[in-house]
Amino acid sequence: MTDPTRLERPRSLPQIVRSRLNGSAWAIALLVTIEVATSFLSDELSAARLIAGSQASLNPPLYHAVWMGMIATLLIATTALWIYNADRRLSQAILFTTGVVTGQLFVATVLVVVRLVQGLKVSVATLILDSVLIFVTNVLVFALWYWLIDAAGPHATETTGPARRHFLFPQLQAEYPGWAGWTPDFLDYVFLAFTTSVAFSPTDTLPLSRVAKVLMMTQATIALITITVVAGTAINALASNA
Repeated sequence: MTDPTRLERPRSLPQIVRSRLNGSAWAIALLVTIEVATSFLSDELSAARLIAGSQASLNPPLYHAVWMGMIATLLIATTALWIYNADRRLSQAILFTTGVVTGQLFVATVLVVVRLVQGLKVSVATLILDSVLIFVTNVLVFALWYWLIDAAGPHATETTGPARRHFLFPQLQAEYPGWAGWTPDFLDYVFLAFTTSVAFSPTDTLPLSRVAKVLMMTQATIALITITVVAGTAINALASNA
């Protein structure tokens, strides 16, 4: 006969940890990864440099430290909300932090153009590294956006009923054999973001909402500037030095 007290035994710590490794945890980890990747951008592309501007009285390193402190505070606050399981505020914090990181990425892209227009002497290696980092972070940031806003995001549940989708995947357009009940995973949004960056337009997955269209336009603009301006300049510099 089964002991009733064994059925009511509390879950062990590893089980609790596994149950908390939900979409929000992966979103926070991805935000940290994106921020670490952007930290390898050259100093000329820091958001602090745009804030400081060209005034000699302002100190770009100080503004950079303040900016990194703000980013760290956002990430720590978001992690704290996850630890205390404050779902509503956590969702808002993740969206806000993602928006700040997106703004940082857009600023870096604008500063690339400003740097080249001003004719600043930058090594080819720096241009290539900046272009690769901007391209990779562009894909990761907008993959996170697409995953957060769509019905398959980290806060999707089976009890909320059918939700309004922002993207139409091919598997959802028709009943393909073996794909019944299919739902997109985060990797599907990474592929969506990658193809948008490469093709500068939708490929197999169509945006349905205005929010999705604006996000895809923003991502395509960043990718277009990165590939055509930065990578093109680097290639020309290599060709001229050959």
